[in-house]
Amino acid sequence: RTTAAEMQEVRALQRKRDQLREQRARLEAFLESLPSTPEGAAELVQAERQRRMQLQERAAELRSELAERRKEREEVVLRRRRVQESIRAVTREHAALEGRRNEMAMRQQALLDTRSSDSADMAATQAALETAVHTHVLNDAFYIWHSGPFGTINGFRMGRLPTNQVEWVEINAALGQCALLLATVAKQCNVRLRRHVIIPMGSFSKVAKVDASKQQAYNLFTDGTFSTFFPRRAFNTGLAAFLGCIQEFGEVVEEQDPTMRLPYSVTDDRIGGLSVGIGNVDDDKWTRALKYVLTDIKWIVAWASKHAP
Repeated sequence: RTTAAEMQEVRALQRKRDQLREQRARLEAFLESLPSTPEGAAELVQAERQRRMQLQERAAELRSELAERRKEREEVVLRRRRVQESIRAVTREHAALEGRRNEMAMRQQALLDTRSSDSADMAATQAALETAVHTHVLNDAFYIWHSGPFGTINGFRMGRLPTNQVEWVEINAALGQCALLLATVAKQCNVRLRRHVIIPMGSFSKVAKVDASKQQAYNLFTDGTFSTFFPRRAFNTGLAAFLGCIQEFGEVVEEQDPTMRLPYSVTDDRIGGLSVGIGNVDDDKWTRALKYVLTDIKWIVAWASKHAP
C-alpha cells in the first residue's frame, strides 16, 4: 500500500518533470529563434553594438545640453542679483537726497523763524516782507501742480493708474513732501493739532493719532507688496490719519473765518466723497482722491501766507 509520504514524493517528482519539460520547450524555442548561420549571428551582434553606440551618443548630447542650461540659469541668477543691487543702490541714494532736501528745508525754515524786526517803525513793513518771503519759500520749496491725471508736489506724482503704474518710491516721496509742508505750515502759523502729530521723515514719514492714553504712529509709505512689514491696513490708516490733519487745519481756518471752507470736505478716510484707502476704490478714484489732498493742502498754504504771525 502506498503511503501518504510516498504519494507526496510522487507528486513532487511529477511537478519537477513538468518544470523540466517546460524549460526544455523554452530552450528549443530560443534555439529555433537564433540565426541559422554564424553570419546571421554576427549581424545581430553588430546591430546591437550600433544601437548601444547610438544610445551612448544621445546620452552624451543630453548631458551637454543639460550643462548648457545650467550655465544659462546661473547667468540669469547673476544678472538678477546685479539688477536687485542696482535698485537697492538707487533707493539708498534717493533716500539720502530726500534727507538732505528735508534738512535744507528745515534750516531755511529755521532762518525764517529767527528773523525779527529791527525797529518798531519797520514792524508793518517787516511783517509784509516776511509774508511775501514766506509765501515765496513755501511755493518754491513745495511746488504743487499736476501732470496729466496726477497731482504733483516738487515733481513727485501721487496716484496710480492701470496704464501708468507710478513707482511706490515716487509716491512715498510725494507723501513725505506733503507731511513736511503741513508740519512747516503748522509751525509757522502756531497751529497745534489736537488729535494728530505729523512726523516728517522724507520718504518714510508717519502720522500719529493721539488720545488721552497713548500715541500710535502709522506709515505714510509702503513698498506696494503689503507684506507683514508693510501691511495694507497700516498704510490706509496712515493716509486716513493724514486726512485728519487736513481736517483739523480746516477747523482752525473756519474758527478764524467762518466764511472759509476746505475745497474738498474730509470725513473719516474720504475727501470729496472719495476714499484714500488703497484697495477700497479703483486706481482712477484713488488717484483723484490724492489730487484732492494736494488741492486742500495748497489752499491751506494760501491761507497761511496771509495769516502767518
